[in-house]
Amino acid sequence: MKYFGILLQFTLLLYAGINNLYAQKAPKFGKIDLDNLHMNSCPIDSNAHAYYVFDYGDAAISNNKLFYQRHFCIKIIDSEGFSNGIISIPLFHAGGEEKVTKLKAVTYNLENGQLVESELNSKDKYLEKTSEYMNTLRFALPNIKAGSLIEVEYIIRSDYFSIPTWFFQHKIPTIYSDYIVTIPEFFYYAKSVSGYYPVKSEKTEKNDHIDSYTFRSNVFHYSADSIPSFPQEQFLRTMDNYVTKISFELESIKFPMRPTIHYTSSWEKIDNDLLDDEYFGDELKSSGYIKDIAETILKSNPADKFQLMNMAFQHIKKQISWNGFSTKYINTTLKEAYKKKSGNCADINLNLVRLLRELGFQSFPVILSTQKNGIINPSHPSQTAFNYVIAMAILDGTTYLMDATDPTAEINLLPIRCLNDKGRVIGDTPNKWINLMNYKSYVQITNYVVTLDSNSNFNVQAGINYKDYGAYVCQKEIKDFNNLSDYTKSLEDNSSHTNIDDFKILKVDSLSNKLNISYHLTIENQEDIHGDLFYFSPVIHPYFKENPFKSESREYPVEFNYPYRIMQVQNYKLPPDYEIIEMPKPAKIIMPDNSAQFVYQIKKMNTNLIVSSIITINKSIFLPDEYTQLRQFFQLFIGKQQELIVLKKNESHAHNE
Repeated sequence: MKYFGILLQFTLLLYAGINNLYAQKAPKFGKIDLDNLHMNSCPIDSNAHAYYVFDYGDAAISNNKLFYQRHFCIKIIDSEGFSNGIISIPLFHAGGEEKVTKLKAVTYNLENGQLVESELNSKDKYLEKTSEYMNTLRFALPNIKAGSLIEVEYIIRSDYFSIPTWFFQHKIPTIYSDYIVTIPEFFYYAKSVSGYYPVKSEKTEKNDHIDSYTFRSNVFHYSADSIPSFPQEQFLRTMDNYVTKISFELESIKFPMRPTIHYTSSWEKIDNDLLDDEYFGDELKSSGYIKDIAETILKSNPADKFQLMNMAFQHIKKQISWNGFSTKYINTTLKEAYKKKSGNCADINLNLVRLLRELGFQSFPVILSTQKNGIINPSHPSQTAFNYVIAMAILDGTTYLMDATDPTAEINLLPIRCLNDKGRVIGDTPNKWINLMNYKSYVQITNYVVTLDSNSNFNVQAGINYKDYGAYVCQKEIKDFNNLSDYTKSLEDNSSHTNIDDFKILKVDSLSNKLNISYHLTIENQEDIHGDLFYFSPVIHPYFKENPFKSESREYPVEFNYPYRIMQVQNYKLPPDYEIIEMPKPAKIIMPDNSAQFVYQIKKMNTNLIVSSIITINKSIFLPDEYTQLRQFFQLFIGKQQELIVLKKNESHAHNE
C-alpha cells in the first residue's frame, strides 16, 4: 500500500516539464480516417467482430507526478463487437491518488452518407470501488451500431511512479500499437517484454533542464503492428500471462546528493520491507487480544494438533467475513478487523497466522498473485505483482495452506482464485517459494442404477460422491441458488428430456472434504427407437460432453485448476425381453507420459449391463508442445463415451412369457 507513497515526502526540484513525444506520433483527436467507417471487416482477421485501428500511449514523469496518456480508436464490425464500447480505467489510491484529468470519447457513424458524432455525456461516467485501494472509472460509448468507430483519449495524473503495463495484444485484433515512455536518469526500472508477437523497440536520449540544471531522460519507444486477437479458449487462468505486453517495475531512485532509495532490488529486500511494514509484519509482532481466543480453543481439548489447527482455521472463518477485497495489506489493525467481524483477505489471514502462532504452531503469511492478477516471475523481483495473502502452518514437517476468506475452503484446499503457481513465504524459512497447486484433486465418483420401463424411459437412482475440489465446486454451485429446488431445476434445464426428484444432500464432512448427494432421475424416450431396435449411449451425463480444445494448435499452456479423477459406473437392469445386439468394446487410452488416462469397461452379467469409465488427469499444467496429444486424448475418450448400445426387443420371449 505504501509502495510509492514514501516518494511523496520528497520535493523534486527537477522536471519543469518533459517534452511530450506523444503528439508527434498519434493522430489528433477527432481527425479520423473516413475510410475506416466504410470498412466492413478487419484487414487482418475476417472473423473479428471489432478491432483496434490504432492504440497510442505515453508515460512521462513531470513535477513529481507521473502522467499517462492513452488514445485509441476501435472499429465495431457487428453487434458481437458492441461490448468493446464499454471502457474501464483503473485508478489506484493509497497514500496518494490517481486521477483522470482529461477524457474525451466519441462514437462516429455514417447516417445517410453524413458523418454523425455522438459525444460521451459526463453523466454517463461513474466511479466504482473495485478493491480496497482501487477505483475504476467506467463508461459506455453512446450510439454504437454495426459499423461504428469509437475514439477515446484520456490522461491520468498519478502520485505514484508506477509506469502502467502496455498491452499490445487484446481480445480483438490490433492494426497498430505504440507506446512511448520517458524516464529521467534518476529512475531505474526493470523492463520486461513478454508474449509471442514481435515488438520493435528503440531507445534515445534527450536533455531536459530546469533553471541552470540539465539532466538526461531516456526515451523508450515500443511499437507493433498486425497483432491478432488473443484466442479465447478454455482452461486458461488469465490471458494477461501470455499476451504481448511491456511491463515496468521501479527498482531504485537516485537523486543528486541524496542516498539511493531501493524498492525491488531483490526478493530479500521485498521480504524485509513487508516484515517491517506497519500494515503487514508489524501487526504480527504482538498477540494481545488473540491470547484469550487461543486459551478458549485449548480448553476444548482437541484430540490432536491437526484438529487444533483446524479449530483455529474454522474460528477465523466464522469470526471474520471477507469484504471481497484482495490485497496483501491490512486496512487498519488486525484487532479492529476481528472486532468488526469483517475485513479484506490480509485482515482475515494475518489474524489466522497470529492465532496459529499463539497456539504454538510455526506459522507464516504467504503472499501470492491471484489467477486474474497473473503469474509471478521469480526471476523478476516485484512487490506490486502480489495482491493476496494466505496463511501457512508447519506441523510435523508437513506444510499446510489455509485461506479463511472462503467458508467452503478447507486446509490445503484453497479457493480457486489462489491456485496460481507459487506463493512467497514471508518469514524465517529456508524455502521461500511454495507450490500452491496439486494439494487436492477434483474427485467425483458416480453410481447410477438404471432400469428400462415399458415406454423405453430410463429410471435412474443416482448417488454421487464428491471429494476435495469436487465437493468444493459442488457446494459453490448449490450456494449460487436460493434453494435446492432451483438447483435441481437448473440441472434439468442443462440436460434435455430429464426430470429430477428426491434430491438429497446426504452428508457433508469438512475434515475429509467430502460431499454425498443422491437423487432420482428420469430420462425420457428420446426417439432412439427404430423398429424393434433401441439405441442409447450408456454413459449418463459425462463430465466432458465435448472436446473443450477446438484449435488444432495452441501457443500457451493448458491450465487446469487441479488434477482430476472422475469415475462413473452405470448398472443397467435390462428387462428379460431385450437382448443386446451391439455394444462398445472395452478401451484404455493413455497419454505417453501417463499424465492422463481413460479406462472404459463394459460387462454383461445375466440381465445386468455394467458400464464404467474412469478419467484421470494427473497434473494441472500441459505445455504447448503437449497440446496436440492432450487434444487427441480428449477426442478419443469423448468419442468412446458416445458409442452406442443397441438393444432388440425379443417379441417371441414376450409371447412365451
